[in-house]
Amino acid sequence: MTDKRERARRETRRRFEQWARNPECHANVISAVHNVKMGAVARRENPAAPREGQSVFALLRGRTFEASLVRDAGAMLLDALVGAEVLPTGNHTFFDHRIAANDGPLHDLEEAIEKSNELLHRLAAGEALSGAVSSFTARIPRGIMLPEAILIIDVLAVRYIGGVPTLEVGEVKTYADLGGHTSRGDLAAARAQMGL
Repeated sequence: MTDKRERARRETRRRFEQWARNPECHANVISAVHNVKMGAVARRENPAAPREGQSVFALLRGRTFEASLVRDAGAMLLDALVGAEVLPTGNHTFFDHRIAANDGPLHDLEEAIEKSNELLHRLAAGEALSGAVSSFTARIPRGIMLPEAILIIDVLAVRYIGGVPTLEVGEVKTYADLGGHTSRGDLAAARAQMGL
């Protein structure tokens, strides 16, 4: 056991690469420099956090980024969608379907599902609603995806092609960037989730 720990302590390349992936994160620096597992650092920084699942630091980074996208009635998100030519130039509506647990205006998932269904009914009734929905939420009936599932789409863009409303699904991801490069594995995981 001590040989394994000693080898890990001396493995400076792995620790340097870990530090270089996110040198701005205090917890990452502690983990890399002192050779402490990230889980132990996370528990020390936030003892009340769950002990399994995603890193509390990654979740916080994601929530902070998401908050910046939806601030000011989704101005940054709508600008990005227009810049990427997902939405045409012009005025667009922003619908925030995030729930209170994710800093949104809606009470819970049931209300988010109801609001998302209402939006689809408004589109089907011919109402012109060009824009974007943050956290569009749909219930997938039993038998399509195992028993029953709730699908939350990060961004649903609504635009018109030939007068017909078209829905485009968007996935929002945040990853550490090193010198302008994102890990190929992270990008592959994002593409797989987007494909789903």
